[in-house]
Amino acid sequence: MQHPVSVLFFLWLVTGTIAQAQTIWHVSPDGSGDGTSWAAASSLTDAVDNAVAGDELWLKQGTYPISSTISIDKTLEILGGFSGLGNQRDPALYPSIIDGQHAVSIIRTGLNSNDMLFEGISFINGYADIGTDVNDIKGGHYTYREMVHALTTVFSGIIHRKTE
Repeated sequence: MQHPVSVLFFLWLVTGTIAQAQTIWHVSPDGSGDGTSWAAASSLTDAVDNAVAGDELWLKQGTYPISSTISIDKTLEILGGFSGLGNQRDPALYPSIIDGQHAVSIIRTGLNSNDMLFEGISFINGYADIGTDVNDIKGGHYTYREMVHALTTVFSGIIHRKTE
């Protein structure tokens, strides 16, 4: 016969593990909420900054103009193609576009972002000055190591300029 305290401890441990499962962040081009629902959608940068490894970011349809590079140093799944009304995706019908406005490198992933996933997102108008250091080469996306999975993802209008 098992001791009741052991059973309770096991149940507490399992419940705590389940509670720490991945979080879904709802993201909208004009979001300013906490990301817990479409009605309270977060901005893209706030969701990236506040998410923890293993979380999913669901991007509502629309264009996300950015003015600075989004740096990600944790493993996230960033999924585009949501209408903003439910949990079904259709990137062709509800395109999610991250726009660097020909001013910035769009995404930079780092050492701790193993198995990053971008799916159903278009990255457009990224920009980079190509300097003399390998870390200066970017544009739409800069990856520290080969660890990023980009499925049904489009990179378009990316400009690279060499600095003198």
